[in-house]
Amino acid sequence: MAEYRAGGHIDRGDGEGWVLDDTQPEPAPEPVAHKPLQPTVQAAGGWRLAPEPEPEPEPPKPEPEPEPEPERPSNAEVRAWAKTQGIDVHGRGPLPDDLVDQYLNREA
Repeated sequence: MAEYRAGGHIDRGDGEGWVLDDTQPEPAPEPVAHKPLQPTVQAAGGWRLAPEPEPEPEPPKPEPEPEPEPERPSNAEVRAWAKTQGIDVHGRGPLPDDLVDQYLNREA
């Protein structure tokens, strides 16, 4: 089979053929120079380290439950004890807190 070359075309005689690309490739474009960062950095206040994140606050500690106050004794008990101690107490009405404290702190 004969090949005929004409320009950039090769014909093999069967109607099929290839085109040879003998053109020179275009040169790669010149790299674009980016603006320097220095003016932007200066406008932003300069290079600096990022601030460290604040530590998470510790969860609040549960407050201890207050100690239960001792049950207040009946007025009759306190009056009976006060009479045995020689303390003059009225027969009716509220008792002074210091008298009740004395009763609670007595030596059992």
